[in-house]
Amino acid sequence: MPLVVVTVVWTRVFRAGGMSRRLFALVMPALVLVSSGWATTRPPVPSVVVDVICDSLSTGVATPGDPWTVAASQLLGRRFGLLGFYNAAENGAGYAMPGQFGDTFLDEVDRVVTPDARVVIVFGSDNDLGEPLLGTRVAQTFGRIHQLAPHARMIVVGPPAPPAQSPQQLASIRDVLRDQTAKAGATFVDPLALGWFRVNGSSLVVSDGEHPNEPGERFLGGKMADLIEDAIAVRSGRPGSTS
Repeated sequence: MPLVVVTVVWTRVFRAGGMSRRLFALVMPALVLVSSGWATTRPPVPSVVVDVICDSLSTGVATPGDPWTVAASQLLGRRFGLLGFYNAAENGAGYAMPGQFGDTFLDEVDRVVTPDARVVIVFGSDNDLGEPLLGTRVAQTFGRIHQLAPHARMIVVGPPAPPAQSPQQLASIRDVLRDQTAKAGATFVDPLALGWFRVNGSSLVVSDGEHPNEPGERFLGGKMADLIEDAIAVRSGRPGSTS
C-alpha cells in the first residue's frame, strides 16, 4: 500500500446578508493511502491559523479566488503543514473608511479574529487618506485584536503605493500606523520604505495601476509568507527577523 504525499488547496467564500466576504484558504500536505481505488486523508485541522484584515489588496478583486493568501499558504505549508487563512478583507475598507458592505477594519476583526489565531495581519489602507479620526480608529482596532487574540503575533503592514499612487501621498497614513503599532507593541512593516511595487511595479498590477494581477498576488504572497514565518519563529522562541 504506497504512501503518496499531496497538497490540497481549499478555498471557501462566505457571504451573509450585507456582510463582506470571508475567504478561508487551506493548503494541506496530506498523507494519502492509495490501494485498489480507495484513499483516506487526514481531517483538515489547521496547525497554524492566520487572520487577515485588509481592503481590496487582499480580496483577489482582479484575480477571483486567488488572492495572495493562496500563494502564502503554499509557501508556508511546506514548513508548517496545514495553514488556515481567515481572510476578512473587504473592497474599499480601512481603519476609518467603511468598505463595500459598510465594514471597517474593526468590523473585520470582530468577524474573524479568535483566540486560536497565531498571527493577525492588518494590511493597508490607502482608503483612509484624509480621515481625521484615523489615529483613534487604529488604536481601537489594535486594542480589539489584543482582546480577542491576546497570544497572537500582530503584524501591521502599511499601504504599499502601487504605480497608481506615490509614496509621498500615503506617508501620513504610514506615520499614524507606525506610531500606533509601536504603542501596541506589534510589528510594523513599511512597504513605502521597502519599495514594494516600485521596481517593475507595472508588471504586478492590472490596468488600474493599483490592484495585483496573478504575478502581483504571488509577489505579495511571498512577502507575507516571510513575515508570517518570522512571526511564528519569534512566538516559538526561535531567532527571526522582519524584513
